[in-house]
Amino acid sequence: MADRYWVGGTANWDGNTGTKWSATSGGAGGASIPTFADDVYFNAASGAVTVTVPGNSVSFRNLNCTGFTGTLTGTSGSFFNSYGDITTGSGMTAFSGFRLGFQGAVNHQITSNGITFSFSDYVEQNVTGITVTLLDNLKVVSNSFNLYRGTLNLNNNSLTYDGTLFDIGSQFTTVLAFGSTGKLILGQACTLNFITSGGVLPNLSFTGSKEVYIAGSSGTYTLERGLSPTNQQLNYLTTSTCSATVQFTGFDYVNTIDFSLGSPTLFLNQFSLSMQVLGDFILGPSVTITTPIDGRSISFVATSGTKIINTSGVNMKSCGMNFSPSASVIYDLQSDLVQNPVSNARIGIFAGTFNTNNYNITTSNFRTSNSTVNLGSSTINSYGVADFTESNYIVRIAASTTLNAGTSTINAINNFAANFSGGGKTFYNFNKLSGAGKVTMLDSNLFNNISNTITPTIFSFAPGTTTTVNNFNIAGTSGNLATINSSSPGTKFNISRSSGIISVNYLAYQDSNATGGAVWQALASNGNVDLGNNTGWVSDPNVIYVEVTGVSASGSVGTATTDTTSTVNVAGVEGIGQVGNVTIFSEGNISFQLIGVSATCQPGDLFFYRWNAVNDNQNPNWSLVNDSQAQSWDTINTNSTPVWSNAIT
Repeated sequence: MADRYWVGGTANWDGNTGTKWSATSGGAGGASIPTFADDVYFNAASGAVTVTVPGNSVSFRNLNCTGFTGTLTGTSGSFFNSYGDITTGSGMTAFSGFRLGFQGAVNHQITSNGITFSFSDYVEQNVTGITVTLLDNLKVVSNSFNLYRGTLNLNNNSLTYDGTLFDIGSQFTTVLAFGSTGKLILGQACTLNFITSGGVLPNLSFTGSKEVYIAGSSGTYTLERGLSPTNQQLNYLTTSTCSATVQFTGFDYVNTIDFSLGSPTLFLNQFSLSMQVLGDFILGPSVTITTPIDGRSISFVATSGTKIINTSGVNMKSCGMNFSPSASVIYDLQSDLVQNPVSNARIGIFAGTFNTNNYNITTSNFRTSNSTVNLGSSTINSYGVADFTESNYIVRIAASTTLNAGTSTINAINNFAANFSGGGKTFYNFNKLSGAGKVTMLDSNLFNNISNTITPTIFSFAPGTTTTVNNFNIAGTSGNLATINSSSPGTKFNISRSSGIISVNYLAYQDSNATGGAVWQALASNGNVDLGNNTGWVSDPNVIYVEVTGVSASGSVGTATTDTTSTVNVAGVEGIGQVGNVTIFSEGNISFQLIGVSATCQPGDLFFYRWNAVNDNQNPNWSLVNDSQAQSWDTINTNSTPVWSNAIT
């Protein structure tokens, strides 16, 4: 083992001894040519010269170029074989050649001092058990970077690779160790390739941050995905300079996709395999999604923690998105989620908790099971198009789903017949927004409001099911009726509301049973058409209904008799606290009698529409008054604040 200093000026580093090497810095030449056991120095005393390896192989233990201001280069076929550490000088013009390899059963360190390693063929680490450690950030330009065995330790530094192929082997134990802040930066379009053994990755692992940055401005990246073990998954991120196309191929899994920077194109063409994402999925607003073949999909398969889904509203085209398999995972939507209305582009939630966080979803169909889904105030726009496993569904909510509908709206935008399968859940608003397709309600569900925006339209209900509503606003227009019927003609379905009056307009109804305690009024004068086999509907225009609002008490409340064509009696309204607002109104020329309104404390405001003067005592007993009299308003004791909530009796 010896020290060798370059003193040969501009010349070739070759097999001729000559006077090129010295045993001391700036000393006399004539020392022997360095071997793999010798330390080689290029320094200030070497001069600003160019040293060339002319197509042959040179070896050294440690290479130290501190203070050197010249160029160390090679020609075609030149091999630099390092059996120790490499330190390049910050003032060097270049360190380049044909191949750089790390040899010998020893560990290596690289200190680049900002100098780019440029090798036309490849940089190779191909010795079992060795570790090559970066002591600062390193940039490598090469056609190929080969990590076949041993450990490459980025040591919290960045390795920027400007090349066409980054091969990572697994035939032998191979580790890419990032450290907590280390980065692999792919500076131009290239292939990141995991070398398999028998189709698996038995000896490959990644540790630390596992961050791979995509920085190229053009071309196509082809990025390998890992196998299922979590230590084989990488995090793929873009930089602000990225405008290249990125496609994933090979195996199944990645950790996080974070394309929030730049304007890349994500090319989803995984053939029969879906991309399996274990971490977050984040896209920036300038990302373009390309799905050349329908049926490409992304599966979110985290096993724990909270994961972010943020597509910035970018159209995911025909890419399906499925969420599974762990019950302990929370998926947080952080932007609107948009897909094209095409086959296979469903949203499927099959495990864990999915929070829409009030963002909107546009999808071909929305399917859930074995999960908790919190919809908040989101709008779900569904085109009801079949996916690759089943027929057309607006939504398909399994009974195993815990659904918290919040104040959400589900809009059907189906051009073809599609099903609504709610799993017996409670929904907020369901609306037939657009499209010529019929909607078939397959099971018994509860809705705050069921309605339609487009006319004409058809709602079919499965026979024997009961759809319960707070508000029923399915209606047509003149010449464009809305239709409700049974999906099995001749066998009735049930539509239910507990109280109040529901008056429909331009509705054709068939095979229905209107029930629940409410008055279901379908007057022919309002454009409604009875198509037969209906019960519970009132179509007689001579029957007048009066609605009494605001009668509520913490004690007993009497009853309001409303089904009459002559006299309306509101009797026995009683409370132990302040009486709230009571409004009486009617339609038609009929009479009212209000008897026994009393309270043990001061009443609140009582308003009477089409009523005569009333008595301002605590226990009024009004006689018959005809509604044809001039309207009058009177107030009883306006100084008290009512405590009654609004109700409809």
